[in-house]
This record gives sequence, C-alpha cells and structure tokens, in this order.
Amino acid sequence: MKRVLLGTIALLALGTAPALPQQKTIKIGFISSFSGPAAAIGNDMRNSFELALDHHGRKLGGLPVEVIYEDDQIKPEVGVQKTQKLIESDRVDFLVGYIWSNVLLASLKQANDSKTFLITTNAGPSQIAGELCSPYVFSTSWQNDQTPQAMGTYMNQKGVKSVFLIGPNYAAGKDMLAGVKIQSVPYKGSGPVSADVLGGQVQLGVVDVPSAIANVKAGKIRALAVTTKRRITAAPDVPTFEEAGLPGYEAIGWFGAVAPAGTPKEIVNRLNSEIRAALTTPEVRERALSAGAEPFPTSPEEFAAIVRDETKKWGEVVRTAGIKLQ
Repeated sequence: MKRVLLGTIALLALGTAPALPQQKTIKIGFISSFSGPAAAIGNDMRNSFELALDHHGRKLGGLPVEVIYEDDQIKPEVGVQKTQKLIESDRVDFLVGYIWSNVLLASLKQANDSKTFLITTNAGPSQIAGELCSPYVFSTSWQNDQTPQAMGTYMNQKGVKSVFLIGPNYAAGKDMLAGVKIQSVPYKGSGPVSADVLGGQVQLGVVDVPSAIANVKAGKIRALAVTTKRRITAAPDVPTFEEAGLPGYEAIGWFGAVAPAGTPKEIVNRLNSEIRAALTTPEVRERALSAGAEPFPTSPEEFAAIVRDETKKWGEVVRTAGIKLQ
C-alpha cells in the first residue's frame, strides 16, 4: 500500500508545478474509510500518505500541501456528499483515496463536472476504463477484473469444468466474478468472431478491422480500442490501446506481395514500383481506407525488415506463452 501511495504523490508532484505556479498551497481532498469495520484500511492509507508527504518535505512542486481527510463510512451517498464538500467548500485541487468501487462510481460525476483531478488509489471498477473513462480520473491500482481473469485462465489450463463463485454484491464483486468467467475461445478467422459478438454468443472479441468496421459504423458492435500505434482513418473516434491505458501494446495485421527466392532484382524492383504506384492512386487508397485498411507502400528492403522484426517479435511471444500448434 505504501508503494501505491508514494506513486500517487509522485504523480501529483509532476502535475502540479506548471499548473499552479501562483497558488500558495496545494489542497488535496483525501476520501477513505476511517470508521467502522474498514477503518484499519483507511487509517493505513492515511498514515502512508502522510509518510510520503513527510519524505517530500510536505511540498509538491515546491509548494506547501494541505490535506483534508473525509470519512466515506463505506457508503456511496456519504462519499458523494464528502466529494461535493471538498470540491465546492474546500475547493481542493486534487481528490485522492477511494477504497470502494461503489463509492468511487457514485462520486465521479462531481469530479468530472468540476474538472477536478481524481486519483483513485485502490478502487478499480471496470467502468472507468470503459463508458466512464475520463481525462480527469486516474487510477494507481489494477482493474477489478484483472486478477480474477488470471485465475480463470489458470483454471481453464488445468481443465477445471465447474466452480462455485461467491462475491460481494457491489461493483467490485461483480467485476471479480465477471473476470473469472472470461474465457479465451479460439476461432479460425475474424469473420466468425465478429458474427458471434454480433449474435451474443461471445461478449468480447479481437478481430481485424475490415471484418468488423461495417457493423461498428452501423452501431451494431462497439469498438473498444485499436491495436495500432495511432488511431485509424476508418474509425478515428476509437482510441488506441495505449490511449486506453495499455502502453507498449501493438499488434497489426498486414499483407505484402512476395516473389520466389532467386527472382532477379530488376523484376522485384519493377513489381515493387507498379504495386506502390497502384496503392497511391486515389481510387485504391479510398477503397482500402473505407474497408479499414491503411495502405503503406514500402521498398523491398523495408518490407524485408518488417518481416524480420515481426517474426522476431511474435516468435518471442509464442515461446514465452508456450503456444502450441492445434
């Protein structure tokens, strides 16, 4: 817990210096549970936060810090009241803390409407990575359903056929149960995946853009993220995985023209020149973009480098994950 809260302090320190140069004191509203059965958790969080502040000389970005602590009593309605007080009466610059997902979800609207930065240190409801994603809300914790997903994957690998799940009846508990039940289903192509997502046989799928873009544009399938480094022309409103919170993730499907080994270089260069010319024509480019493909003409040497890099990258993935041919 201390490492998490120290990370929160570091984030605040980086973000406050340029934004609040004229302000004499940085005000932080800290909402947690300081009474009842969860008081031990809240008090540990407060103590570690205070320790981190002491290590920073009780300053962030060279400015003194004032912390206002509020007890949510593990009640969403109280959390909303405390959040509103900190924003409207105390006029804090940051909101931090929040142990419980239901308290956090109830309090998000006040933070978003007032454009007050909120950094949750423990609560990680799946909604804040989906429909409630906001540029004013950050999490130093994992998402609730991530650790149960690992357990579900492990049970699948061990051939567990049935399991009895028990979880608390609130946002985090529901995320936990849903995470365990996520199962990887292999398909022989993107077309069948899109069809089953559309038909409700599976709730989530990873597919290539051309097989899904028509249903995405029609509103029949919701696109969560693209696996490219940059947003794609066919779906400019869909974020990348990095923008959605998974940095360093890139997986693209590509097509290229190849010739038999030993083909004379002049023939290879002539074919490359003609293909590149075709890919740059407005007709071909527009048709490719509308289908979700991004034309990317290369030289023979550039294409050879792409093949080498992709072979190395995915070869390491196969070996690390222990993937076998089926």
